[in-house]
Amino acid sequence: IYGVNEGDKVLIIDDTISTGGTLLAIIETLLKHNIKIMDVACIMEKVMYNGKEIIEKRFKIPIKTLIKIHKENNTITAEIK
Repeated sequence: IYGVNEGDKVLIIDDTISTGGTLLAIIETLLKHNIKIMDVACIMEKVMYNGKEIIEKRFKIPIKTLIKIHKENNTITAEIK
């Protein structure tokens, strides 16, 4: 991991969380290298894929999001905090 060393503290910022696969890989890698994750923030969350809940449940790390995208009955809506 370039620029991050064992024992460092990091803030993860991502553009979008859908299934959580990318964040899952990042978090696992950081934890494997004994790097402390202080906070996780995503600009947008695609709620229908449950990625945020999967990550929060697995790692006990809350994820902050600014925009939640919902899709129901072929209608897409955005919830902005």
